[in-house]
Amino acid sequence: MKERRDQLAACFFDPTTLSAEVRSQIRDALQKAFGTPANPQINVKETGADEKHLAVLKLDKKEGGGESGHWLKEGGSLYRLHCMQCHGLTGDGRGPAAKWVNPHPRDYRVGAFKFQSNKHPTAFPVPPRREDLHRIIKFGAEGTTMPAHNMLPDAEIEALVSYVIFLSVRGQAEGGLLRKFADKDEKPDVNAYLFGDGDRPGAIASALKTWAEVQDLQIKPGKKYKYTADAVAPSSGAEPSREWKELNESISRGHTLFVQKCGTCHEDYGRRARYFVDQAGWGILLRPANLTTGVYRGGRRPIDLFNRIYGGIPGANMPPQGGTMDDDEIWDVVNFLRQLPYPAMRRGHGMKIP
Repeated sequence: MKERRDQLAACFFDPTTLSAEVRSQIRDALQKAFGTPANPQINVKETGADEKHLAVLKLDKKEGGGESGHWLKEGGSLYRLHCMQCHGLTGDGRGPAAKWVNPHPRDYRVGAFKFQSNKHPTAFPVPPRREDLHRIIKFGAEGTTMPAHNMLPDAEIEALVSYVIFLSVRGQAEGGLLRKFADKDEKPDVNAYLFGDGDRPGAIASALKTWAEVQDLQIKPGKKYKYTADAVAPSSGAEPSREWKELNESISRGHTLFVQKCGTCHEDYGRRARYFVDQAGWGILLRPANLTTGVYRGGRRPIDLFNRIYGGIPGANMPPQGGTMDDDEIWDVVNFLRQLPYPAMRRGHGMKIP
């Protein structure tokens, strides 16, 4: 047993092994930068963050000049009321109800979120756009215990979005610092790492910059989704419309593309998909979706499915296809997926799924 504990100790870093002096330095530096849960803040002067990067928090909505107290305090109060039970006080996904929840609540501290609409196929972790967080908070995540909060005013949802970003930036900065200490040969300067040293930006400013830069990287399909009300099923014995024929052809092409590019992970359309460990560092088991159930956690609108295919799902091993498939091909797969869960619709379009 002792040998096994020694093996595990060599693989993992326990922050409690840091000296009391170092832990005190980290605590004081984080409190100086971010305040406390009851009084959250972004210390603009100390972090050295550019104002255009701080704008991702939308602090100027209520503060008018960069001070963050009231805006984040409102978001923090709403977070403790609506979110802390699952996502935890620090956003670590370990709230008091988390142990009973499957799938596990998101850990914001890694800076990776699964369902987003920004195209950033090579970087990881990838923060989402504010609009993505707003949509998940407002409408929830289908097939999970994340509820819809669509009775909240949009202003309160925006405050929650800012606070989630705030928790993520704090978690990224703290996690990166602890990883530095995990290297036994390195003794990092806590303040220099968090706040920067001379011309070199610190971890807080760098995290805010990453969040800010992805806000303008929205996925914008070159062609619109066109198979909607015009593609009406023909009545018995009637000649199918041109739109219906085009839809059938699109579904057939999408089926072929799905088998070629998606079938390895979504084996048997997801019915026999294998489990794997996430890539984001959440430490949870994931499984490619069973697409025959019609449950889409990231949204079921055509544009939601397009975004999942184009940009992939960061942290969930689903690679982006935006560089390997053109927009028309992705729309073909979307058309296929929208028929897949429904046997009557599959028969109507001549789809043969075992």
